[in-house]
Amino acid sequence: MMKNISKLIVASVIVGLCSVKVGATPMLGQVWGTGQAVNWTTIDIGSGGATDNGLTGNSITLSVPSGFAPAATISTTGYYAGDYSPLLSTPGLAVRFTFDPNVLPDANNGGLSFYFKSGANVWYATALINSQPQVVGSQLLDFSIGSASDWSPALFNEGGAVWATAFSAIDEIGFEVHGQNGDALTYTFSNIELYNDNVKAVPEPETIWMIFMVLASLGITFRNRLTELAGQVKARIKA
Repeated sequence: MMKNISKLIVASVIVGLCSVKVGATPMLGQVWGTGQAVNWTTIDIGSGGATDNGLTGNSITLSVPSGFAPAATISTTGYYAGDYSPLLSTPGLAVRFTFDPNVLPDANNGGLSFYFKSGANVWYATALINSQPQVVGSQLLDFSIGSASDWSPALFNEGGAVWATAFSAIDEIGFEVHGQNGDALTYTFSNIELYNDNVKAVPEPETIWMIFMVLASLGITFRNRLTELAGQVKARIKA
């Protein structure tokens, strides 16, 4: 009986301590750009002259000179290319990044968008198209990418292009920005993360060690108290 009570207490402590940790949201892999030799390519698709300052830490800034209908893409291939379909096993796949514009993108002319390319076909993240930045300055943006409904195909996609097939063979990912007429624009992208908000975090080694230490302490304490209690019960029965 006493052993069962002790086991129940220990189990309760484990559940309680683990529940503190599993509420965290882990990233899938690293922040894009961290520890990787990532080459970002800027292509001007507007009035001309768009450049970037290269990846500095986890940050890269796209600069677009003033002009009519300024627009550019900034994209990367290589490390981020490949099969994304294994990440769909658990719902909640999303992208999050910090965006810092000096002038808001022109939402009436394409605004800010995130895309992936597979062969000759391109898909745009629907949630980002529908929820454009509302303020100038640094802000955290995030959007879901884990299902076909999260994406809108480009108008020039080849007939019959299938999203699921393309998502398993991504060649390029990137951002496309359409700016305001007549403004010199700077857009900084940083801390770009691929994450899954439905995955529970695994306890870190420090947390596991803490659990063991607490359990050891509780085991000694409750064993002594239960032994003492048993002795009192036996003494009263004999009396």
